[in-house]
Amino acid sequence: MFAASLRFFLLSGIDYHDHVTEWGVHWNFFVTIAFLNVLIVLIRSAKHCLVIAISTMFVAEFIQANWDLKTYIYHAPRVDMISANKEGIISIGGYFAIQVIGMFMGQEVYQCLVFDEPKKLRALIKTPKGQEMKAKSERKVFWKLFAYVVLFGIASELSNRVFGEPSRRLCNMSWVTFQAWVIIILYMAFYFYERICLTHDFENMVIEAVSVNQLWFFASSNLLCGLINITIKTLYLSMETSYMLLFGYCCLPTLVFALIYKRRLFNPPRKEKDQKKVTEEKKVADEKKKK
Repeated sequence: MFAASLRFFLLSGIDYHDHVTEWGVHWNFFVTIAFLNVLIVLIRSAKHCLVIAISTMFVAEFIQANWDLKTYIYHAPRVDMISANKEGIISIGGYFAIQVIGMFMGQEVYQCLVFDEPKKLRALIKTPKGQEMKAKSERKVFWKLFAYVVLFGIASELSNRVFGEPSRRLCNMSWVTFQAWVIIILYMAFYFYERICLTHDFENMVIEAVSVNQLWFFASSNLLCGLINITIKTLYLSMETSYMLLFGYCCLPTLVFALIYKRRLFNPPRKEKDQKKVTEEKKVADEKKKK
């Protein structure tokens, strides 16, 4: 909530063009994150997360239909604190469902990849049998993700027909299923490249760079987003220019943090074991080049 308050007062001070139909007048995504963190505490196990997400969205759709929230969102005047922040308040259920679906997918992947106790697994994957089991489990995860892509694609199409078009402001069933579908497609694509296409002889520098500096990557990306919105009138850009800007926005922080990670500018020094591993990897690569 401190971050949410700080963002609100800072952006109000610099007259930042933050559209009220995104979150509301005083609301922002930090407030939503705070509420989600409180709600997630109530979930004790990720096993039933998909059921919780589906139940949440059906309850949300029932409330939206019976209380005519669609008319309220689009046409009600902002006369008090609740109506001023109606988008942020009403969308909590949808974002909660998306986060819970993410927890469920993480559990599904973890159960496949961690097929033994972690201590035993480290020793097992060094053996030929362990490598074979690891490869089999990685292929199993890929086909599981593919199955969920198909299921959420069907769910998204059915939601459009039953509950209407996706609405970011309502965060309705159609929007949640579509967002989940797109996220799982991207996750499956990255997983396919990382786990199946690559040989695992070397670490993925981009993933490692972001993993080591998650907070700074998130903060710097948000600041860059704010800088772009302050200096450029993004609402009036053409589609082609918008895509180019988004591509540059995605590439710049990734490139900077990958270079920081490679140069070891702000990261802790590698342990001796890691340094030995890197040396061995370089020797193997040199031998392959000679052959």
